[in-house]
Amino acid sequence: MEKSLKGRPHSPGLTSGIVTKFYFKRIYVIFPMSLMAKVAYVFLSHLFVALDYMTNQYHFYHSTTGANGGGVTIARVVLIAVLIALMASVATAVIWNFLAPESFASFHGRLFGRPLEIRGLELTYARQPMTLVPGARAEINPSSIVKLVGLETNRWRNYDLRLYSPDLDISFFLQGTGSLVDLLGVDHFLEPQIFRIQVKEGVDVRAEFLIQAAFTAADWAAQGNIALEIEKKIGYYRKALELDPGSVELKNNLTRLMAEAGLNRELADFLEGELTEASSEDEIGRILGELTILYRKMEDRANEIDSSERLLAWSEKNGRPTEAIKSSLAAMIRHERPQRAAELYEQILKSGNVGHQREILLELVSIYRELKEANQQIGALERLLEIASPEDRPTVWNQLLALRGDIGDEAGQLEAWAGLAQSLPDGPDKANAYKSLGYLQFAAGDNVKAREAFEAAAKLDQNDPSIFVNLARLAIAEDNREAYRENLIKALALEESPELSRELALSYEADGLKDKAAELWLALASTSDSQSGLSSNDAGSRLINLLRPPQEEFSEEFEKRLYQFSENSVEFYNLGVAHFKAQNWPLAQKAFDRALELDRDAGLASDIRGYLLAIHRELGQTEAMLVQAMELYREDPSSKEYRDLVLDHFEGSKNWAGLTQAALKWTQWQPNDPDNWRFLALGQKNQGQEAQSAKSLYEVAKLEVSQPSSWLAAAEALEKTGDLETAKQAYEKVIELEPTNERAESALLRLALTNLERNRSNRP
Repeated sequence: MEKSLKGRPHSPGLTSGIVTKFYFKRIYVIFPMSLMAKVAYVFLSHLFVALDYMTNQYHFYHSTTGANGGGVTIARVVLIAVLIALMASVATAVIWNFLAPESFASFHGRLFGRPLEIRGLELTYARQPMTLVPGARAEINPSSIVKLVGLETNRWRNYDLRLYSPDLDISFFLQGTGSLVDLLGVDHFLEPQIFRIQVKEGVDVRAEFLIQAAFTAADWAAQGNIALEIEKKIGYYRKALELDPGSVELKNNLTRLMAEAGLNRELADFLEGELTEASSEDEIGRILGELTILYRKMEDRANEIDSSERLLAWSEKNGRPTEAIKSSLAAMIRHERPQRAAELYEQILKSGNVGHQREILLELVSIYRELKEANQQIGALERLLEIASPEDRPTVWNQLLALRGDIGDEAGQLEAWAGLAQSLPDGPDKANAYKSLGYLQFAAGDNVKAREAFEAAAKLDQNDPSIFVNLARLAIAEDNREAYRENLIKALALEESPELSRELALSYEADGLKDKAAELWLALASTSDSQSGLSSNDAGSRLINLLRPPQEEFSEEFEKRLYQFSENSVEFYNLGVAHFKAQNWPLAQKAFDRALELDRDAGLASDIRGYLLAIHRELGQTEAMLVQAMELYREDPSSKEYRDLVLDHFEGSKNWAGLTQAALKWTQWQPNDPDNWRFLALGQKNQGQEAQSAKSLYEVAKLEVSQPSSWLAAAEALEKTGDLETAKQAYEKVIELEPTNERAESALLRLALTNLERNRSNRP
């Protein structure tokens, strides 16, 4: 008897194609096995007893009756044989059913040949029994467990009948261990699903049962509550609302979820749909308000304005125009309909609705600003100024001030600054307003009112140096130099300012107050550039000019400040020349060294070095003198007397290393001067550097290419160092220039013999 189901596992959404045998549960086992064994035993026992009895009777009658009793005996034997055959048949059927029940049941059905009758399909749903007749449809919840129990037919053991489903794995129904949701998932039932269970005999479908699985609105709402992804929550609530479109709770939950997910467009479409089904005016107003806010958030200008207009029409219809205007025009002000908004606000103002006058005027200011209608904006602000509280008046004056500045209304700006200054409480802001008023009045040429404004500012803020600076400017404009310096001093007392100090020093200079000017210039010159923002050299120069004595007399104070502040090489050059003429050698050297340091464009460098060379010679500073001579030659190679001075010193002192080092620099500065290479060869030779000396002489020969003596000297030096090939080339150059030169001819013959001997010795 088959209890297990064969087939592949079911995949949700796919037709399984499973074919399986299904037997009614009440006949899985007809008889217990022990009982069948007993019946077989009894039948076989009686069979053997009957056979034994029949044999005994045959012999008895045959022996006692003879031929006369033969008829009776045969009849009895036949009867007993029939009984035995019947008992054997029953025993055979029992054993056959036990060993091969399917083939026995099939034989039994064919034997009687009754037509198939399918009465129903039994199952349990949510642990309750349920019977389906063929063609009927059962409606179930996919979350509940459904289990198939049995098939009611007129066939014994339902032989050769199969249950089949083209929609899912039927073994899932047979097991009854889970729900359809567990098998296929929640999303499989977004639409109601119908599953077919067919009864087949061979390939023929004899009956079909339908099971429809669908969620209720409450089921979808519950799925929405437990879903983790907000998109799934929204989808499940949509399904719930399809099944229960009148549920306010479902609608509220759905709109809340769409807002949380940022699905503004979907939410707007949903609200538009709700608007067409709204049953009350209050609900219509609420939805229109939500739509207006939502379209504004989405920056959907066209729909925002449209919903605003609909809200306006609704509010006028329901007697709430002011509130509607305040709500709906917020979109128009920011978008394409500011002019329409302005007209409506002006209508409200004309109606005398004073309670909203301030708010409406503020909206009008914003609208006219967006429309760039400055005059209308100014008019709205002036009307707002009439009803503004003392706390609001400064803000209004500030806006008026900006607008009048934009349109270039100077008179209006003066009025606005004056009004702003008067409306502000005492303090820095009020002082700043008076300062600004003073600037404008000064620019307008009204110095008297400008001074009054700055004096008013000074009374409010004694710690603002800019006020006193502006009072100083006014004083200088009125040619009151005493008041000018007095206000500059007050400003400097509040804040250190190199610019103002410089201005004050120049004022002292202009008025002949040199001592006070020098004091200020000294203070400025002693301040670093990063602190002052000015050039300390500029201040120092001003100080030096004040201290400069007539002609070439230099005071100690002047010379001290010159070294402290001046960066002018000419001034130090002149100072050095003055000391040189007076034979003050150390002071002259100090001045010339400073001048040379500052002479960045090298315009005075040669003259300064000439003076320094003379000073070093006077002071016996040989090394320093040689340095200056080398630099003078480097700067002007035509001045060979400076090179000769160095050469004479090194030759006289036999300082061949010094000569070599100096000559090496000369060849770098003037590589085309053969004397420089000749002096280098001299130094190298006296240091024992024969090879280097020979190369230097070869450079001389290349520069004096037409001088045979130069080539001969180079050739002999190269021959001594063993550079025979180069020496040969040099000797040949001598012969080329002077064919009768015997020294060159002898040398070439000697080199040829040497080369011949060398070749012989190298032969194997």
